[in-house]
Amino acid sequence: MDIHTWLENFRKYWINHDVEGVLKLFADNVEYFESPFIKLTNQTELFSSWNEIYKQENIVLTYDVFASKADHFAVKWDLKYDHSGVSHHFAGTYFIRLNEQNVCTYFYHCCESEKK
Repeated sequence: MDIHTWLENFRKYWINHDVEGVLKLFADNVEYFESPFIKLTNQTELFSSWNEIYKQENIVLTYDVFASKADHFAVKWDLKYDHSGVSHHFAGTYFIRLNEQNVCTYFYHCCESEKK
């Protein structure tokens, strides 16, 4: 598994507003937690959630893989973007599992906070 390639594709697709590209990074049966309280259960729900990136401009996404074990990865991320003329800055943690094809089968998004 190559988490760095996966994350670079994730960043590239996000910055380029390529929702279809983002969705290709996730298995059809992915366990995807948008937050600890919101689990998306299929590609249709992922598509609806990711459509929000069309409203984002000047996207800057950085990340740091701070722990890994076999196919499991812990990633700190930092995101800046503009939306309707307002700048936003968020940071948090992703927990990611990739299969042999470098496709995400588990994605847990947590600890997000907006930085001021």
